[in-house]
Amino acid sequence: METQIFAVIIFILGLLLYFFIRKRKFNRRNVAGIETFSSYEKSVFIRLLELIGRILSFILIGLGILLFWASYTQEKKREKTRQAFIFPIMDQNSLFEPTRI
Repeated sequence: METQIFAVIIFILGLLLYFFIRKRKFNRRNVAGIETFSSYEKSVFIRLLELIGRILSFILIGLGILLFWASYTQEKKREKTRQAFIFPIMDQNSLFEPTRI
């Protein structure tokens, strides 16, 4: 359960990072729709940081999905083994059938 919460938090952080980067890029546009920078060096540096941030956000989103899926399948396996431990002799089809002695 804790892993699922951690996975959702990582997923949301990835989405927020991606949204923040795209919003900053949108706010740099002028009326003509062209990004404006005060210097060439700032342009290169900011675009490099945005590229690294976008890659990091995609990794966080993918990691969050992967962790959630892995935790979900592990929980299902744990529940299945718990049921097999509780009812070791009976299978799922014979739970509600009367037994003959």
